[in-house]
Amino acid sequence: MKRNLFWFVLIGCFGFVVDATALSLLVWEGFNVYIARTASFTFASAVTWALNRSLNFGTGRLRQGGGEYAKYMLVQVLAATGNMSIYALTIWRWPILRGWPIVPLAIGAVVGMMINYSLSRSWVFKLEIK
Repeated sequence: MKRNLFWFVLIGCFGFVVDATALSLLVWEGFNVYIARTASFTFASAVTWALNRSLNFGTGRLRQGGGEYAKYMLVQVLAATGNMSIYALTIWRWPILRGWPIVPLAIGAVVGMMINYSLSRSWVFKLEIK
């Protein structure tokens, strides 16, 4: 379990770099920031799905089918929603943190990562035990 969490965090960091790079390039090329963000999120999520599937949760025999990629994308959206909700709630509850947005960002990121990891491990990449 610790190994999975370590790889999950490492892959997530790589996904952030992919996301940020794609976003920056698209904005630099003149795309609307919201369209660029949607595209970069989708691309980065596809990269992290492939890496988590092959490097992290690929030990043992994975269930076939079941719309794994669709499940993963749903988990990504749920985790992002949790992340943003905690971010907004933290700023609402402690307005002084508007001047320190990294604090609510970090809190939201940890909550989002917990949602993402828990659902990825237990639902998306669920291993069959034989």
